[in-house]
Amino acid sequence: MFIARKRSPSVLLVLGLGAAAMTACERGADTSGPPDGFEPIEIWWETSIPDFSASPDRPVITLNGNNAISLVDGTPNKLTQRWVGSTASHLGYVEHLPASYTDIPGQAFPLLIWNHGGNANASTFGEAGFTAVQAIGGVIGNGGPSLIINGDNWTPSDPFIVLSPQTVNLNFGDPVERLDAFIDYAETVYNIDPDRIYVSGWSAGAALSLAHAVLHSDRVAAVVPISNGLPLTETIVLPDGYCDIENVPVWQFHGELDGVLSVQASIDNHDLIINNCTSLVTPRLTIYLDEDHDVHHGTWNLTMMEGGNLGVSSDPMYDRYDQSLFDWLQSHSLQNRVQ
Repeated sequence: MFIARKRSPSVLLVLGLGAAAMTACERGADTSGPPDGFEPIEIWWETSIPDFSASPDRPVITLNGNNAISLVDGTPNKLTQRWVGSTASHLGYVEHLPASYTDIPGQAFPLLIWNHGGNANASTFGEAGFTAVQAIGGVIGNGGPSLIINGDNWTPSDPFIVLSPQTVNLNFGDPVERLDAFIDYAETVYNIDPDRIYVSGWSAGAALSLAHAVLHSDRVAAVVPISNGLPLTETIVLPDGYCDIENVPVWQFHGELDGVLSVQASIDNHDLIINNCTSLVTPRLTIYLDEDHDVHHGTWNLTMMEGGNLGVSSDPMYDRYDQSLFDWLQSHSLQNRVQ
């Protein structure tokens, strides 16, 4: 269980969680390293959250020349690993910037936050003796957007800044607020369009993504939980504030035969929204027939779409995966949200 707090301290939402098996535009001084008061302590994965509003200077993420794609031995590297202690962030993360990132100074880009599954937790690696530098690679290996980008299978024209933070686990501190603080950091460091912040995750990361969308619906343009395990049902008391999710477009994906986190969790959340909330955009749920827990990679590389390479079919009682997830995301923004 974790307790997630809205920005208003008077509003609390308690969410029970099932465990998963688990050089940019120069503005201000170069503070891309740890800020004052930042302590990469021995327990590096439990670093406290810095106050990103405390410094008047914008931290700088250094790129190679005018290219947003880092170079390793002269070879383009579409991912940059930024571990705890190497930036002002309290979380290590993996970064992808679109190729056009530096073309127009000050141009704002949509942000996609990808939340990994429990097997990539920083605490899992840290407690096993890995350093922050060694552990960050676990985010890539966990599948989804980071691994797809690393395999050179990400469409170059896609305009997203993709940041994949490495979280501790769902029982540490207040994971929703640690994620939200990471988004604060991202907006401080990168040229991000605040109206187009999208959050997605798999397994434990899906639960975190959905909980964040409930508590910070005012800043999430859309949320995509995959193999979600947030066990909210209509048989329990509707958590206070849960229907804030009605303001956020939601598209859930789950495998029918998931033996790790039952598909029923996604169905229950979907039904809870449909039956109790008044959504601005009708929530979607796609259930892949004859598929298990590991459907995140195929969802994001589009091979599990109808007509995709894998020939996957979906439960006709729910929504078909007949539209590119990238196109669906870009059709939503806070600016065009009808109130």
